[in-house]
Amino acid sequence: MDSPRILHVASEAFPLAKSGGLGDVVGALPGSLSHLGESTAIFMPAYSWILRNSQDLADLGVDLEVPTGNGPVHGRILRTHLPGTGVDVLLFQSDALFYRDNLYGENGNDYPDNPYRFGVFARAALEMAKAMNWQIDIFHAHDWQAALLPIFLRTFYEDDPCFSRSRSVLTIHNLAYQGWAYPGVLEALGLAQSLFHHHLLECHSLVNLLKGGIVFADQVTTVSPRYAEEIRTPQMGWGLDNVLRSRADHLTGVLNGVDLGIWDPNRDPHLPRRYDINSWQEGKAEARAGLANVGLNPVDSRPLVGFIGRLTGQKGVDLLLESVPDLVESGGRLILLGTGDPSLESSWRDVAHRYSGSVGAQITYDERLAHLVQAGADMLVMPSRFEPCGLNQMYALRYGTIPVVHGVGGLQDTVFPATAENLASGRATGFHFPDLSRDGILNTFRHAFTLHSDHDQWARLVTTGMRQDFSWTRSAQAYIDLYQEVSSRPDRHMPLKLLPQFPRPAERPVSEDEQFHILRAFRRPYGIPVLRLMVQSPTNLFSYWEIPESLRPMLGDSPRLELENVTRGTRHAIPLDNPSELGDYWFHVEPDHTYQVTLVSEVTGLPCLESNPVQTPRVYPSDSWATDDAASWVTLDQLSARARDAFIERYKRLLECMGLASHGATAPSSMEMVPLPSSGGPPFADVADVGPSWISSVPSSIDFGLFSMFGRVPSSDVGPVSYMEGWK
Repeated sequence: MDSPRILHVASEAFPLAKSGGLGDVVGALPGSLSHLGESTAIFMPAYSWILRNSQDLADLGVDLEVPTGNGPVHGRILRTHLPGTGVDVLLFQSDALFYRDNLYGENGNDYPDNPYRFGVFARAALEMAKAMNWQIDIFHAHDWQAALLPIFLRTFYEDDPCFSRSRSVLTIHNLAYQGWAYPGVLEALGLAQSLFHHHLLECHSLVNLLKGGIVFADQVTTVSPRYAEEIRTPQMGWGLDNVLRSRADHLTGVLNGVDLGIWDPNRDPHLPRRYDINSWQEGKAEARAGLANVGLNPVDSRPLVGFIGRLTGQKGVDLLLESVPDLVESGGRLILLGTGDPSLESSWRDVAHRYSGSVGAQITYDERLAHLVQAGADMLVMPSRFEPCGLNQMYALRYGTIPVVHGVGGLQDTVFPATAENLASGRATGFHFPDLSRDGILNTFRHAFTLHSDHDQWARLVTTGMRQDFSWTRSAQAYIDLYQEVSSRPDRHMPLKLLPQFPRPAERPVSEDEQFHILRAFRRPYGIPVLRLMVQSPTNLFSYWEIPESLRPMLGDSPRLELENVTRGTRHAIPLDNPSELGDYWFHVEPDHTYQVTLVSEVTGLPCLESNPVQTPRVYPSDSWATDDAASWVTLDQLSARARDAFIERYKRLLECMGLASHGATAPSSMEMVPLPSSGGPPFADVADVGPSWISSVPSSIDFGLFSMFGRVPSSDVGPVSYMEGWK
């Protein structure tokens, strides 16, 4: 089997597996890409029903041992095809993870191991490509289930020649579903704990898989241009708006398309009479008559409003329920098809009984009936509180049914409201609620019903809608253009805010090989820049940064450091004139305050790096730390026994942390220290210099940075290493 250029990694693809719009997109987009000449394939789990029912399964003879923190997970690669397209579907068979009755859970509860299951699945896509020696240009990950793929690609496989030209694209189909997990999932999947950081995967003390994918992916897309804007706002960002704003330059909305092989009234096998733009009146009349057995009066000429979808708060079904009396009183009828919240299901059964003949409620999902409602209704209502894209409104326009929608997300992008200006220009295709209130819904329907009584004007609305192009060909071409742009970028995307994981004290002697890896990881984990802030005294902070040369241009010639006094809520900016890749800066600060420093780019005006927060001690140590205000130097011998013991113990921990104890290094017997005078307190003796003479068998080019000796300062805020020039 030849290597595809684009590999879609997703948990669903219609008709093999589907729970919503994700399955529709992955089931349609690859086929359209293939039709336009792109080499593409799909990678998804081998669910139990696929293994039982698929007629063309082939075992490719590829066994995988997917690495995890709990040991390798065994799997096999099978192949089937997407019906009607010829697109290859590669199936990851791991029965322990995916041979279950449902996609994500049962009895209303998610499977508790979902983050682990799909984390293994995401890494399996990369392991499969490597095992088959494929050179994938674009790994297209879909939603939280595949969001760890960009992270794996930029960590474990960063230097693998098999992925030298690979880039990742992550599509957010619905930001409300983010893939939450306890922090232990990182260790279970073999990922470093340093990823559990508020700029990476950590969110509200949990792991957020989708957030990690957003941070690490080369490109992020959503399913409509409007939704790409909305999710960058606090109101619609589901807690990730700040992260999405930071990726705004690489966030694109590409409108979903419609599968015209399924949703075309001229070829639809579910309709009693097929129709096109020239015969829509006859076709819709027969479809409407076919809805007589769902609780509606078959000879009623009042306009018929349809609703198809999940009965959830997101879809605004509760608001529609409140508006039923007004809708019926204003001269309309309603047919609802869907399942969801049990309380809403019960309420809709009650209202259908109360308004029998005017309201029909089918609490089920029936594909044939969905097509019949699309064709038989005069209007389709979608009062969604948010809607990433929405497909039903595009189906409706194709079937000559006028959408009545709340103008959010893809609904805003696809339905042009029937304003006086749009009606005059022939651009109008539907109606927008001005707001999601009972009055807003009622007034919009009154306007729609009035227009419905004007047969010529209504016919213009219908035919304009039926001419709209929502084909997947248009959407697929937009993705091809995006893939080409992403592939042509000279550099891969790397998050700028990954801070180093401070090495914990060794519980056993550290071997020379292990020591090398500790130092290497501490210097720049995963090749990502670092910015550290260290406490040196109650009134002094030391900041240190390291930025690879390849990323230096994005800072500009005059970036700035911004020191934030978190306690006071103030900021102080320090311009930097053409800083080097390695740099440091001292700050004079206040005792007993919390601080954080940010490196801000001159080019973008946005933060590039953000340090760890630190808190300065409340008071100076006792005067036994320095014996004379006028002293220019003090030694360890001049410290009190308590202070000296604390100093030596801290150094021992430093040596253990860095694995240097195995080299015979010991704490110094004497040390020159300089007092830093301060008004209102005795002088403070801080470490000014650590010479290499006391280090045994360790390269003298290692420069140990300054560090605090205060008991109040957490060890995670101690910065024992400033830089390690020449360590190889």
